[in-house]
Amino acid sequence: MSNRATNIFQLKKELKSLRGQVQAKWHRRQRKEKARKRTGFRFTKQLLGQKFSRQLTSPKSEINSYLRDTFSDAAREQDLGQSKSLINPPAPTLDLEEQETTLKKIQEAIKKA
Repeated sequence: MSNRATNIFQLKKELKSLRGQVQAKWHRRQRKEKARKRTGFRFTKQLLGQKFSRQLTSPKSEINSYLRDTFSDAAREQDLGQSKSLINPPAPTLDLEEQETTLKKIQEAIKKA
């Protein structure tokens, strides 16, 4: 009996170990699939190809003059004046109440709610 009990104990131990290995393998596979799905730029990488490290062939003065011409405004200091496209809203017809709120008004508001 003791020999049979030790065999059963060893078999249970091996089964437990195998289950742990199967679970570990499953978790590794799941982790790899999640990591693969996480790369959202795969399509863009395939479309555009690899990154390239290139050197500029234009002189720095030419680049600076292009940027200055493109992004600067010669009429920067001029006053724009009135614009006809802006809307002038009419003056308010009712004056706002400038008095403090009274207890009676608060009670009326609570009753309405």
